[in-house]
Amino acid sequence: MKLKRAWILWVFLPVFLGCVPAREITLPDELVGLWKTSTPKYADRYFEFTKKMLIFKVGGAEIGIHQIKDFAKFGDGEDIWYTVTYLNLGGKYKFSFSYDPANDGVITIANQKGVRWTREEAVKGESKT
Repeated sequence: MKLKRAWILWVFLPVFLGCVPAREITLPDELVGLWKTSTPKYADRYFEFTKKMLIFKVGGAEIGIHQIKDFAKFGDGEDIWYTVTYLNLGGKYKFSFSYDPANDGVITIANQKGVRWTREEAVKGESKT
């Protein structure tokens, strides 16, 4: 009888351990909001962070709503870098940027040197999550 119990435990324990819920990813409040730039080349382009989503917009229309899978924060003070990993069509993509908390925050996207994105408005609630 003990052998049968041990066998059942050995078979089902990995199943139960595999059913642990994944940790919930939520972005910090300083990133949550609608981000715009005054740079003419990107005048009609925006991006928005909610606690759990990354949304790209062109001309006010949402062109991509992506679930955030993970994020990493590097550095401190005026030199803070984030890498946000999001899903798009089954693939994982990374969105890397620096964040300067001075003056309500400024984001500079890694591949857009000199383009400063400022938060236009904070997201109220979690309607898009």
